[in-house]
Amino acid sequence: MTRESQEYETCRLPLVLRRHPGSGRPADGLMKFAARMSNSKAGLESMTREDTSKELREIFRGYLETKRGLAADVDRLLLKGWPDRKTEAQALRQVTISVMECEILRFEYLLSYLPFENPAWTSLQTTTRRLHTDWRDADEKILSDTNAAYGNTVKKLDAAQRDRTPGALDSPFKDARNDPEFGIACQAFAKRNDELDEQFRALRVKWPKPSSL
Repeated sequence: MTRESQEYETCRLPLVLRRHPGSGRPADGLMKFAARMSNSKAGLESMTREDTSKELREIFRGYLETKRGLAADVDRLLLKGWPDRKTEAQALRQVTISVMECEILRFEYLLSYLPFENPAWTSLQTTTRRLHTDWRDADEKILSDTNAAYGNTVKKLDAAQRDRTPGALDSPFKDARNDPEFGIACQAFAKRNDELDEQFRALRVKWPKPSSL
């Protein structure tokens, strides 16, 4: 992991999507998802599930909005005293944008097939972990094979990563994390995510009954 990635991870802002964490066969639920996608019949199965999914989307949208705000703050702080690193900061911004675009598509993929009793839906933190560190080879293959937009977004992310210069932001990041505004931005991000987790817990009280998936 690069030093820049470590700084972003401090505020739960991953720079790199995990795409190949290990081998394994798709679970039955994944195979069902693939079959539904191939038959163009993927979707929510009841109004109760649909309403719950809508609220989950709102929570996830709030997470992404907060993440964009933190990224903007970090981008501004990186260029304090380092205006000559603007090109590299822009490259980092494009990586962050592509990561969030991938997150959206991964989230919708999980929402389309994963039962609400699955541990991934325990909290916002477990959901975002499922999108990153707990992402599986089977997930990557099925989503890539069934969703052209995801494949194109991954290509954009790979291209954005190649545009970066290793170590170019080491000194700007060092200065940024010593800036009081960096700590304030991270605290605001963490506070907002705690609020979103509260909304998540409140939603779980109204959780639909276990699905038949």
